[in-house]
Amino acid sequence: MKAIYLDCFSGISGNMFLGALLQMGFSFDALRKEIAKLNLGKYELTYEDVTKCSISAKYFDVKILENHPHERHLSQIEDIIKKSTLQEAVKTKAISIFRELAKAESEVHGISMEEVHFHEVGAIDTIIDIVGVLLALDYLEIKKVYFGNVKTGYGFVECAHGTLPIPAPATASLLKGIPCEPGKVEGELLTPTGAVLLKCLGEYCEQPFVADKIAYGAGSKELSIPNVIRLYMGECDNLESDTIIESSCNLDDETGEVIAYTVNRLLEKGALDVWTEPVFMKKGRVGTKLSFLATSDTHKKLCEIVLQETSALGLRFVKKERYILQRKIIEKDTPFGKIKVKIAVRPDGKEKLAPEYEDCHKLAEKFHVSLREIYNLFRFESGGFK
Repeated sequence: MKAIYLDCFSGISGNMFLGALLQMGFSFDALRKEIAKLNLGKYELTYEDVTKCSISAKYFDVKILENHPHERHLSQIEDIIKKSTLQEAVKTKAISIFRELAKAESEVHGISMEEVHFHEVGAIDTIIDIVGVLLALDYLEIKKVYFGNVKTGYGFVECAHGTLPIPAPATASLLKGIPCEPGKVEGELLTPTGAVLLKCLGEYCEQPFVADKIAYGAGSKELSIPNVIRLYMGECDNLESDTIIESSCNLDDETGEVIAYTVNRLLEKGALDVWTEPVFMKKGRVGTKLSFLATSDTHKKLCEIVLQETSALGLRFVKKERYILQRKIIEKDTPFGKIKVKIAVRPDGKEKLAPEYEDCHKLAEKFHVSLREIYNLFRFESGGFK
């Protein structure tokens, strides 16, 4: 699995990230062709070789060639992205990144996400930076983004909201859970765009692989240190690790119908998995153990569902580490129509797949064939139906 590691010793911005990806081999012609699908009006994309404190880097910039709205709301940016002819996966991810950025701004200023204004010439350069990074990661077939300790700079910065401390409040909100420190340079090293790209695309860790290539993306300022981001690229293990929460409770006075209903509600509200087991409880009573897996974001909400729907008075839970395979969901054409298929990459690099049950179920009913006949389309080869 191809991965990159971002060394943010001089912070990070959207154009620095994109500049490093261009030096790494992302095609500038491909970038211009894809960005044109956004129909952003007249602008010019430029990139050039620059030197920052004797380090050769690539500098990327967006020049606006006509008047644009001074600011745009989230809904306007989403509309621009949705109406483009970019790949759906890129559009979906770009919108989710802008929503995360709007969420941070709304929390800081005490307004709704829709009231948030995106500045920087109507957010044209921010749109290009975010979409450009997503396009580059896909073009270079980078499956994982890691980063180390982030330098933010220190002091104050002038922006549309006035004089603000560094990191700017929205940037600080995006940094929650991300190790960072001011560093030795006065001034803003980490921009909100850089912070949201780290939050939405990356994972903090020590460098997890031996680098095959190194690239540098430059910022616009001249600093006492090299104003660049260093990007390492190499091969990384297909196995990922994360932390999940396993919760359970024992039920000896609940009907099967209520338990089945609760299982379905848990799955609908984001449980990673739910299962039941028959158990013998005190005094020989026969009961049911209800268990589910959740992320830290959904765990409390799912516990509330169990306590609301069942006779349980409490739940036990424990945090567990797990290894998971890289996975993605695509649509495949079959004689019966399109079916969503989950594809996972095994440690040996081969793929294994599983068709989505709901799609198979609907097509089996529509064409009056057995569910097994639909599943058999994917039985004989690891790559699935072609």
